[in-house]
Amino acid sequence: MRFIQKLPRLGVVLRHDYLTAKCAGKNVLHLGAVDCCYCGVGCGLHKRLMEVSDHIIGLDIDRDGIDKARSEGILNIQYGDLERLDEVDISGEFDVIVAGEIIEHLSNPGLFLDGVKRFFAPNTEMIVTTPDAFSLHRFFLALRGIEYVHPDHVCYYSYITLKHLLVSHGFEINEERAYLLEGRLMNLRKLLGRVNFHFANGLIFAVKYEGAVI
Repeated sequence: MRFIQKLPRLGVVLRHDYLTAKCAGKNVLHLGAVDCCYCGVGCGLHKRLMEVSDHIIGLDIDRDGIDKARSEGILNIQYGDLERLDEVDISGEFDVIVAGEIIEHLSNPGLFLDGVKRFFAPNTEMIVTTPDAFSLHRFFLALRGIEYVHPDHVCYYSYITLKHLLVSHGFEINEERAYLLEGRLMNLRKLLGRVNFHFANGLIFAVKYEGAVI
């Protein structure tokens, strides 16, 4: 059993740009679509995906956020528990499934990964993004006695642990990236990210399901 594993050099992308490019002209299922509606930001990623996708359905457990989105004219997000996807009233398969910044919110990620398979065709691609447990800015803050963390997060994932979780549930890794969030000093942050992906904010895995029925 190997406890020491060598990390790859990951290419660094802007998270929203990467996701919109993946969803352009596609039939999309967007999981966790409410995003930050509750804090007043207003479904920023979902709005971008609506602009580029051919068709999109959003799913979220935040009923208040869904109501807020509907009050703003976003009518394609419905309620659903990602750990109980067998109960969700959505049928069919999708070209792209966006699972952006959700897996770190789930107490039972295996239930989600098994349940989401019902939406896969052989060519379906799921994009999983999550904050990097070893992102250096988290360590710098921790040294100051601060933890920067979403109040609903229940875990962190590293490159190795997330890859192992996905593969152990039957998913094939198509693409691996690190991502940057939009903000200041972008050129410097891109340069540092090329040196070591832990200078970036998070991880992206694009996967397919090996057992999808033709």
